[in-house]
Amino acid sequence: MPFISRGIRRSIDKISMYFLAIIIAHGFDLLYLSEGRLILSFAISSVIISTEMLSVYENISRKTGTGLAELFKKILGSGKP
Repeated sequence: MPFISRGIRRSIDKISMYFLAIIIAHGFDLLYLSEGRLILSFAISSVIISTEMLSVYENISRKTGTGLAELFKKILGSGKP
């Protein structure tokens, strides 16, 4: 798959926005939740992780033509892919 500058630009923008969201949430946690609990930054990070995991799952499913869930069921059920 060739590098596409538009795709790289979108990835860098997305990483920058994720980093900014986590930094702002961490600052909010330190400023308003000074008890040492990282509530908001943990929630923001969890949303980012779940979004990216779903994106990776969809991309793999699209490229392979099969869902990973079905593939794992086949592997676990028969012992062969």
